Amino acid sequence: MSSKTPASYSRDAQRHILRAQFHAAIRAIESQRNDALIRDPYAARLAGISALSHAQDMQKVYTENLIRARYLDDLVSRYLSGIGDVQLVLLGAGMDTRPYRLTEVSNSVSVFEIDFPDVVELKEELIDSMQPSPLCQAAALTRIKVDHTAHDSHWVSCLLDAGFQTCRRSVWHIERRNMRFSDGRLQDILKDISALSPTGSILFLDVNTNDDGRDLCDRGCEDDVSIDSERFFNRLGFSLLDCDVIGGQNASYGRWDYGSPSSVALLTASKTCMKRFRC
Repeated sequence: MSSKTPASYSRDAQRHILRAQFHAAIRAIESQRNDALIRDPYAARLAGISALSHAQDMQKVYTENLIRARYLDDLVSRYLSGIGDVQLVLLGAGMDTRPYRLTEVSNSVSVFEIDFPDVVELKEELIDSMQPSPLCQAAALTRIKVDHTAHDSHWVSCLLDAGFQTCRRSVWHIERRNMRFSDGRLQDILKDISALSPTGSILFLDVNTNDDGRDLCDRGCEDDVSIDSERFFNRLGFSLLDCDVIGGQNASYGRWDYGSPSSVALLTASKTCMKRFRC
């Protein structure tokens, strides 16, 4: 158990930790099913009792985030296998365990996990207390304690100081929920990522498509989202590769029983030019 109680954290830290533990709880609950989409032997320990109880009471949110997690597992595995020598950057990693449970995270992959200091410290404490200790096959696993949502982009210098190499191709996963195309901070983050990434690097993120009052999912699902997404990424030096909506044909895994697809689009893009932004 952690040596700190929930009350000892600031209100912001509690919110960040609870959000991270909620997603670990989803993986923990799912791991108990015979037909599990994800098996994560570490998730229950990372989640804690409160998050496990909370996740069981929110069935649609559970399903949406489960599908999202499995979809991203599949994408990360596919691109890590295809690129070879690569850096995996989990921006807002929370209680993510991909470096421990995905076999594609091999000795040709350097992993960087970035999140708020309180989240990283609790995660490290919980992982260090596990017996037997989780085994990571990556060439290196580096956790960086920094507010990655701040407008000063301090996380970029922290990442570079930790050994990130701008000459090596990278696979990026932005773990921010409910982002929108109109979110100025999202655009700033993508500009930073573009400046750090050579051609051929891959980016994964999910965006709430109910943007500025226009629910794109109600207007034609993936086709309309793709058009908006492609324009958005092209301005930032990326090319859209895939666009799927949770609950749609390619992102349901036989679990989506809620009629219309979700408003969350899962986007994959590739760095296509060496367009430079501030770094």
